Amino acid sequence: MAKTEPQDILFGKIALHNGFVTEEQLANALRVQHSSVSPRRLGEVLLEMGYISSEQLQLILRSQDMRLDTQDKRLKMRKRDVLFGAVAVRLGFASKGEINEAVRKQAQMREQGKEVSLGEILVESGVLTTSQVKTVLSYQRRSIMVCQGCNRRYNVVNPIPTRQTKCPECGSLLVEPEKLDSPKVDASIEEEIPPGTFSIGDYIILEEISRGGMGVVYKARKRGTNLIVALKMMLDEKESLKEEVARFENEAKAIATLNHPNIVSVSDLCCVEGKRFFCMEYIEGKTLASVIDEGGVSIKDALSIVRTVAEALDYAHSHKIFHRDIKPSNIMVEEKTGRIVLMDFGLAVRQEQTMRLTKTGFAVGTPLYMAPESAMGSNIREYDPRSDVYSLGCVLYELLTGRLPFVTDNPLELMVKKMNEEPPSPSVFNPLIPRAVEKIVLRCIARKKEERYPSARALADELALYQNKSWARHRRQDILMRIAKVGATIGLLTIIAYGVYITTTQFFTRLF
Repeated sequence: MAKTEPQDILFGKIALHNGFVTEEQLANALRVQHSSVSPRRLGEVLLEMGYISSEQLQLILRSQDMRLDTQDKRLKMRKRDVLFGAVAVRLGFASKGEINEAVRKQAQMREQGKEVSLGEILVESGVLTTSQVKTVLSYQRRSIMVCQGCNRRYNVVNPIPTRQTKCPECGSLLVEPEKLDSPKVDASIEEEIPPGTFSIGDYIILEEISRGGMGVVYKARKRGTNLIVALKMMLDEKESLKEEVARFENEAKAIATLNHPNIVSVSDLCCVEGKRFFCMEYIEGKTLASVIDEGGVSIKDALSIVRTVAEALDYAHSHKIFHRDIKPSNIMVEEKTGRIVLMDFGLAVRQEQTMRLTKTGFAVGTPLYMAPESAMGSNIREYDPRSDVYSLGCVLYELLTGRLPFVTDNPLELMVKKMNEEPPSPSVFNPLIPRAVEKIVLRCIARKKEERYPSARALADELALYQNKSWARHRRQDILMRIAKVGATIGLLTIIAYGVYITTTQFFTRLF
């Protein structure tokens, strides 16, 4: 019998684990595969035999790209390659699937007697540029540091050259290990950029705000003024892939066309000395994710927040721009004013765009908040306002209950649940949620697009209608309570007056 390829073994395991096929069906498919004259993939055979659907095939392939078969001894990685892959993913240069595919190629070349580094394979495959490899190696050398005193390992984030870093436990200096036997660390140290240490064009960098994906965001001050702004810059501008540059510019151009008080504004798009960046308003506050972690908000405030975001989304949709990554960490609450601001249009697309800005062909976003149709690798043109409404519905669900409708560590299992199961009613986790609010939430996160609100405006209007009815109801209750209090007071005074009258009458009767 022909030998089963490692990729097919992993494919079969995932299909079985998720209940897509039975052991008997898998065995039948393997027999057909092995009896074929020309080589065929197991997924192709299972699809042809009707054992799995095309959607299930796409989901398995997506999960397969994210996982390695740990039982396959050929795929054992050298420690430095483990760290290289982890750093590349952390910097947003490559996905886990791309790293795993490179590991498989490395194993095949090793079998042929060729010893090639993971970085070389990623460059040859077009995943990384030479400059990006140098950047990863720089982080790889500097990130993991060891304390000379207590031997604790630290992942030093954004280390500053020429600056000594001390162990927070014993105060001894941290040094780079001579030999990296394991990428595992005990804790992390986040370095800060000293204010005013470098500038970009007309902007003086004050500190780093966040880093991830393809960009880094800095807090900066415009030279000669007190204007504080946020600068988003590409991590590796000179050697970035054309798709990355296109996505970066797409974000700036998408936001620049929008002028809404609840959408972050862009004031400048520049390229200075090869550094590509755009300037946004700086929002002093916290993300909605932080608000949830700190205990959340009331039902009334949750509805107001989501209504505000829905109105901002409707404005973006009216300009034919979809966000595609609505989640609490992309919604800011301004500290002084309480203003709600929708951030990070990094995945935003115009209606006429296709999937040319993604390298994998799969839709992108955050699985926990992603609509079911976004996980099926379909053309981006099928994405419409109802997909953003789904994600916003998940945010509302989390604000009301403190959790999401579907939770699992495996992205594949998560999307399978979203596609095949009805979400639990939010009142299960928070009995105080009114029935009318529960209906709004469940309509937002309906599995089928046609069952959701047709637009963000429709959702905003529904929330406004409920809030107005709720206000009117509370107003009526307040008036009735006041009337009741007045009536009770009058009644009490009447009883007192009557008592005084009776007492006085009896007194004068006895007197005369």
